[in-house]
Amino acid sequence: MSHVHAGRELFLEEMRELGVDVSRETRDRLEALVLTLGRWQKAINLVGR
Repeated sequence: MSHVHAGRELFLEEMRELGVDVSRETRDRLEALVLTLGRWQKAINLVGR
């Protein structure tokens, strides 16, 4: 399983656990946001870690 695929599965699982029910388009946009933030976090300290 690729790193991206594993991340997507984790993201979808967490959404299900939270009871988040959104359209496929919204889910895809949220996933893109999470991936973008993850990439930027590596370059710029966005959350104070």
